[in-house]
Amino acid sequence: MDFEHIQTVYNYIQTHWENTVREQPEDTGTLLGLPFRYTVPCQKDSMQNNFYWDTYFTNVGLLKQGFFELAKSNTDNLLYEVNRHGFVPNGNRTFFLNRSQPPVLALMVRDIFDITDDLGWLESAYSALKKEYAFWMGKRMTPVGLNRYFHHANETEQLAFFNDVVRRRLDFAPAGSRKQLEIGAHYLAEAESGWDFTPRFEQRCSEFIPVDLNSLLYLHELSMIRFCEELENDEKKLWEEHAERRKQLFNTLCWDNHKELYSDYDFAKDRHSAIASLATYAALWAELATKKQARAISRNLKRFEHGFGISACEESNQKISYQWDYPNGWPPLFYMTIAGLLKYGYAEHARRIAEKYVRVVVDNFRKTGDLWEKYNIVDGSTNVQNEYEMPAMLGWTAGVFVYCVDFLRSENELK
Repeated sequence: MDFEHIQTVYNYIQTHWENTVREQPEDTGTLLGLPFRYTVPCQKDSMQNNFYWDTYFTNVGLLKQGFFELAKSNTDNLLYEVNRHGFVPNGNRTFFLNRSQPPVLALMVRDIFDITDDLGWLESAYSALKKEYAFWMGKRMTPVGLNRYFHHANETEQLAFFNDVVRRRLDFAPAGSRKQLEIGAHYLAEAESGWDFTPRFEQRCSEFIPVDLNSLLYLHELSMIRFCEELENDEKKLWEEHAERRKQLFNTLCWDNHKELYSDYDFAKDRHSAIASLATYAALWAELATKKQARAISRNLKRFEHGFGISACEESNQKISYQWDYPNGWPPLFYMTIAGLLKYGYAEHARRIAEKYVRVVVDNFRKTGDLWEKYNIVDGSTNVQNEYEMPAMLGWTAGVFVYCVDFLRSENELK
């Protein structure tokens, strides 16, 4: 690999993080105030607010490049949002208050605590994390005992979101407000998933047990076990029980013997999603799989891998075009896949995927002078399936690039 060009991008990221920093201590219009400085995904134009799960992957890069205070303030802002709202909104805008995003805050707290060893800070964070967990367990539970993505929008907001999505996706708009409310509810749930939009949920997101959500909640439970040990409190056994219960249910409901992957479980129809997706690697990241299951999942990497990376979903014949689908490669999915493979010792696969990500980012940076939200992993371009104009992005694209470069350096793949 061309070290000089890789280092150019690495240095560009390090010298441009500050361009993504915003300060907004008070609520103004639709923008919700946050007490500390925070990062937004893009240096200018679009996406000028923080997004929940984006911030985790941004923090990965910030911490690796020495921006500890900024990563901590990002984390403290999300903890503040839990205490203010009872959950972390999709982003710090009023119109995001009817949903959350994939729960990664416990992982962010863990990363900060690993550096500070600040037990006073951890005790406060632990209290907020209990509140966030109560939100997911109280507001996003299903009859089968695992969690789903959903929303808490009123009917006016549901109809408005339905209409926004119809314009964005050019879907057929069925007649009748009740049907539109139902579809709007599923769309809002899918927006909470962060995968807006994807064929995984067959446009019925509220009726699925998502592999990635329950993997992240398992990681939350494991993190809380570790925090209890650090704080020497008496709640460790409770979190161990939560984690064990989830692990057993997850492997019962979400393991798909036919695909030899974890698949989203449709609890309304008692079957797995027809679509294979990279969400299965979140389960490896959380270490929910047996060694036998992990071997099968590693073999099935070929279903998603192409010349320039891994696609969100396996190629399929969809009548509707989705952006969280083939041939799009998304930075957070590269991260979860690489991290998951490494948890089970599949370093060769992890190195190869990391190299492909670094290459596609560098090649397009040389052509355009920018990093991008997502990439076409078949032809290596930015010619992707879009549902809005794709932004040039630092954010998670940069964070995952830094992660991959540092990983490859540690493996002596970059000289």
